[in-house]
Amino acid sequence: MVRFSRFFTAGVVRIISVHEDVTQLKLAQEDLQEAKDQLSVYAKALENKVEERTTSLRDSYRSLEGFLYHVAHDLRAPLRATRG
Repeated sequence: MVRFSRFFTAGVVRIISVHEDVTQLKLAQEDLQEAKDQLSVYAKALENKVEERTTSLRDSYRSLEGFLYHVAHDLRAPLRATRG
């Protein structure tokens, strides 16, 4: 990278140029972008896994809820017979 600065001294325009090696900075930026991309892939995979597990838990909950309904119903029958 090159930067130029100009200034006036005794009525004369002077220019200073500064050269800076930004290779390491650019390499670090590329590495950072690759890491961000990889993190994005991992995040998407994690979201998919959470969604799958949530769906599985919902199905299990519904199944358990149905089972409990039938058990409660079956336990009420002897109580009704005893009251009757």
